Amino acid sequence: MRLFTNRFWNITNNKRILFLYESSKYSNALITYLKILKTSGYEIRAVITDEWGPLSDELKKLGIKVYMLPLKNFRGITYYFFLILYLVFFIIKHKISIIHSHVQKPNFIATLTSFIVPVKLFAFRHHYRPFGIKMNWKEKLFDWFIHKFAGVIIVPSKTVREGIIKYEGFKERIVVVPYIYDFLDYNKPDMNKVKELKEKYPCKLRLIMVSRLITLKRPFLVLKVVRDIIAEGYDIKLLVAGDGPLRTKLENWVYNNNLQDCIVMLGFKKDLINYMAACDMLVSASMTDASNSAAKEMGLLGKLIAVPDYVGDFTEYVIDGWNGFLLPLHNTEHHLKLVIKRVYENSEKYNVMGERLRETILKRFDYRYAKKVVNLYKKLG
Repeated sequence: MRLFTNRFWNITNNKRILFLYESSKYSNALITYLKILKTSGYEIRAVITDEWGPLSDELKKLGIKVYMLPLKNFRGITYYFFLILYLVFFIIKHKISIIHSHVQKPNFIATLTSFIVPVKLFAFRHHYRPFGIKMNWKEKLFDWFIHKFAGVIIVPSKTVREGIIKYEGFKERIVVVPYIYDFLDYNKPDMNKVKELKEKYPCKLRLIMVSRLITLKRPFLVLKVVRDIIAEGYDIKLLVAGDGPLRTKLENWVYNNNLQDCIVMLGFKKDLINYMAACDMLVSASMTDASNSAAKEMGLLGKLIAVPDYVGDFTEYVIDGWNGFLLPLHNTEHHLKLVIKRVYENSEKYNVMGERLRETILKRFDYRYAKKVVNLYKKLG
């Protein structure tokens, strides 16, 4: 039972969307989907609970009104109470009829808000927890509440939907709408910088891992595989791009194993595309991904990828041994070692796989070709 009804402030089906998100970091997939909605006649307001940043800049360029709401000084129940109150008055003032919320906390808040005001809610979920991965009580409660009471749950791949059904028991109202991208908006590598990086990190095979440094991404597994291969006399280097709570532990591990020359902890890089272009293959052992953008970016460069099977949407576009390598989630270390050694010993043989991956990604994920997905986005209202 909603506290207010449409009659309270005379909302009609006005195709006016509130985009609710918690980060102002750049996301080509989010920008592309909002661009599609805008050109389809939707009027969009964006509320982002962060400081102004690259995403805000891009949305402003699209003509979307952006409202920044950094809530660093709010904690616990005060945070939720204030944001829900803000959204209720925002929806009334701007006559919003549709909410598109993204990631868990905004989804939870949007669901609570939808009890108060009559809006159509699409909750975009970008995660799931594989079997055996523990969740704290708060995460479990949030996911249960969202799936129980939100209007429609949007997920980016069949694997995520199947994982949610299998491991969490939710079935109703889960709709798959894949990420798509405007690849023309991607920065091109600076070939002078790429050359400098190759000279700075000389070796026969240069690997890169692009990941948030958390337990579920299994970064230690990748580092240990590289350590073991180096110990066998292979001339390889691993560049690790990303940040997270495990970063200090990983840096200490690299130092204690005397691997500073072979495993380079890059942290966050604004010109990441140059580092990717300087490397030969992307490697990942992650147990949870909704739809990994780094793998697609690497593929656009015509590079190799070795990624986990049955995680995110990898299985939907990577054909093992044809346009990439799929690693089983069990005994991943063994299979990753084999893949790295195969590429190392005969890299020319596998270069064609990168070109095949590039063709696959362009045809499947560029919004100019993905007409079915574009039509799905247009119906999210």
